[in-house]
Amino acid sequence: MAETLLFRGGPSNDITASTVQSREIVIDTDTDQIVSGPSRKKTVMEDNNGNISIDGDVLIGGTLPSAPNITLASSGNITAGTFNLLKIGRGGGGISTNTVVGTGALPANTTGNNNSALGRIALNANTEGSSNNAFGRGALYSNTEGISNNALGNNALYNNTTGLDNTAIGRNALLTNTEGDNNTAVGNSSLRNNTTGANNTALGQNAGYYIKGSNNTILGAYQGGAADSTLSDTVIISAGATERARCDSNGDWDFGSIILKSPNGLSLIHI
Repeated sequence: MAETLLFRGGPSNDITASTVQSREIVIDTDTDQIVSGPSRKKTVMEDNNGNISIDGDVLIGGTLPSAPNITLASSGNITAGTFNLLKIGRGGGGISTNTVVGTGALPANTTGNNNSALGRIALNANTEGSSNNAFGRGALYSNTEGISNNALGNNALYNNTTGLDNTAIGRNALLTNTEGDNNTAVGNSSLRNNTTGANNTALGQNAGYYIKGSNNTILGAYQGGAADSTLSDTVIISAGATERARCDSNGDWDFGSIILKSPNGLSLIHI
């Protein structure tokens, strides 16, 4: 059943919170202001230049007044907003230093601050983690308390929970990392299977795909195999996906047909 709205005009002294009824719209004939009912009183005024001023917050769309799509606060700030179905705001906790763009981004946040979540479900589980940057669908999705992580690409650092100071650039980069720290992965699926390994650097698509150890450096698109999961303190250089040189944890270099060893600080070449 349709609601009935009341319209009338009157002088300023006849327009007060006690005289304006619910669902009544009144035009102040002295000031040309428009006033609505007392439960959500608004004042609208147009000046000689065609500018419109509104006294109070403006709620647009959604379920009013409890869950508007957009809230334009009287302070001039947009405190919540959905534009063309795109969610923009501060995320859970309403902390002013957080920036959120995307549905399901940073919804569970409680005390985390200085986070940027751009992309659907980015930083979805974050509660206390701070200074994280997540760009892409599912970037840093599982992060809860990890800090100072940078994820750029869909599902980059997806499973990270408490790992810190990691950088993942590329789709599925550092995908399964959970608690590993100080890792850098550049390239789609680089260091994809790392979980708790730390201080790894991988540059190239699929670089270090199977590695789970620590202190490894992979230069090139070397994917390797399951046996590489135990590698630590190793350097691998590849041409595309083909390994060209490797320095193992003992400091010995293997160039295929040439092996360069360094026992006790002495350099020997074995051919």
